[in-house]
Amino acid sequence: PCDSDAHTILIVCRSLQEFHLMSRVPRQAGLRYVVASDDVLVHAQAKQHPCINSVTWLEEMFSFYEVADEVLRILDVINLWFKSLNVKDLPQGLLSWLPHVEGGMTAQRIQDALILVRSYISLLSREKVRSIAILAQPGMEWEDAVLMQVATSRDIEVLRFGGMRTKCIRAKAIAILKKYAKDLYLTFTIIRVWFRNRRRSSEPVSHKKNDVAFQLCSAERKHTENIVPIMEALERRGYDPVALCWGAGNAPQRIRQHGLNAEELENWLSLGDLYFALVATLRVWRAVMKREFISCPGLRYESVSLGHVLWPSISYFVVAEVAQRYRLFAAARKYFKCYPAVAFKAWGGVEIIEGRIAWRSLRNVRDAVIFNYWIGLSGESPYTDWNFHHDLFLASGAVQKRLLEKHGIPPGTIAPIGQGRYDGIASFKATYSQEKSRLYLQLPSRFAIYILLDSSFPLRGFESLREYSLTITAVLDFAERHPSTGLIIKPHPGHRPGYLEKLLVHYRLENTFLVDKSMLPYHAINSADIVVTKFSTIGIEAMLFERPVISLILDRERGFRLFGEAAEYVETIEELEGLLTEFVSNRAFKTKWKAEQARKQTLFLKDYFAESQYPASEAAAQQLDETIRRKLGVRGGPV
Repeated sequence: PCDSDAHTILIVCRSLQEFHLMSRVPRQAGLRYVVASDDVLVHAQAKQHPCINSVTWLEEMFSFYEVADEVLRILDVINLWFKSLNVKDLPQGLLSWLPHVEGGMTAQRIQDALILVRSYISLLSREKVRSIAILAQPGMEWEDAVLMQVATSRDIEVLRFGGMRTKCIRAKAIAILKKYAKDLYLTFTIIRVWFRNRRRSSEPVSHKKNDVAFQLCSAERKHTENIVPIMEALERRGYDPVALCWGAGNAPQRIRQHGLNAEELENWLSLGDLYFALVATLRVWRAVMKREFISCPGLRYESVSLGHVLWPSISYFVVAEVAQRYRLFAAARKYFKCYPAVAFKAWGGVEIIEGRIAWRSLRNVRDAVIFNYWIGLSGESPYTDWNFHHDLFLASGAVQKRLLEKHGIPPGTIAPIGQGRYDGIASFKATYSQEKSRLYLQLPSRFAIYILLDSSFPLRGFESLREYSLTITAVLDFAERHPSTGLIIKPHPGHRPGYLEKLLVHYRLENTFLVDKSMLPYHAINSADIVVTKFSTIGIEAMLFERPVISLILDRERGFRLFGEAAEYVETIEELEGLLTEFVSNRAFKTKWKAEQARKQTLFLKDYFAESQYPASEAAAQQLDETIRRKLGVRGGPV
């Protein structure tokens, strides 16, 4: 026992692998020792340790809504700093960071830094910390650096243990290699392809008249499946749809298997382009070295200096991204000079840098129809550029249409047509019953009820590691207490194996089943009786399969309530446990609740998806055809 007002030593232990370093932390009578971690396995172990007074969470469950204004402010500071470099002969916009926060080292890194600063300040204040002992985890050096910067601003002493271990050094080297591996791989791929097609640039090229281009910068199967139906519908109307691929792996081959055209933009680069990309990188780096970034005015948040923690992002951006951006610009510019598309769908709708670069390349060639559509759920984001002009927005339905009109998008440019990615669900349901889907996934038939958990993956601002940990352990605890209930866990396609798998090994439950992350979720949804998610499109798919949906939002951010009234929103683990318990043990409640959910889902889906006598892909092709004819006077194929 120790006085609650005693000097508090905060021990930061991010994973169980570092727990053994606890023995290195100096012990002194009368001090209060608190372990901070977002790993529930560390929590369990620390509670058994005789020298630990309490255990707490390391990061708060902050959403991006809470820091977005400051992210945009700091983004403006950084972009103004880049502009002040005055690097000559570099295309406009290549040194700009866009407010895209779905991963990466630019805006996402700014957002991460602000969320961490807020979390650490809250933790240090709440626990009245006077000294910090960091048990270094390989790969978490940046998070440690943010913590040390916060501690410095509060005059708190920091000791770090284990940072020079071989494992840490190896992990840091691997992390650095991973950062730059994509750039190196693409560079060597470009060179290899160039030698293979070295005569291409001198061959005469015939211009297409009806080229509709879809930019594709991902190898994920779901992204190719999103564009193939619309491309096929456009081809039937006499257009020449093409997927403009950049760093898309084997996606071009999959598209060509449908008899469609896929162009690898890497083929359009010359050795001169590669040389200038390298020169441009060196010019930018030289300019960066001459102009101080760390002490740049405006790089502060909550009295914490951010220059040091954001400098790695600046250096990474210059070394690994500037050359890539120039290569894409050069390749897209050459392609569009030969094939000036009559219509263009940018990657991410120009909200992502690859889309913005390709759009600028086309704009320099011709005034094409710029169209867009959203695949994900419709929600308001402070990062969205509502001022960007689109000639046609293919909205899923009334929900998206209202949101677009609210932000000043002209109603005449919005066409509610449904969503083609779900055109195949009806035939899937006709082919597979619930029993057949369970057989497909090799799920035992002995369980009375199956619960599907969309485990997502941790990404600060959307779902913190703390929220992720609490969600996973909540459903595992429920499955452990209800052995007659089967638990299906479907990871996100972007899931990285590690923490989830460790939790599954720790629990060792015979009624828990992990589904392959790369497969479509249809069999998992069809096998389940109820679906638990946060705000993923898997919730929409569950409704199309007539499965009730629980939206678990532990950060209590109302901006993530994206299912209207069609989902049951819960904000605490206790609420989730109570609802699941009623569902699996109270037949009368289950019947009544499912019927009510089905009624609400029907209303929501009617509002969310536009009704049409044609498939969404056909409706999209028709709207695009009419827009092209109206704007450009281009004669398409037969209507």
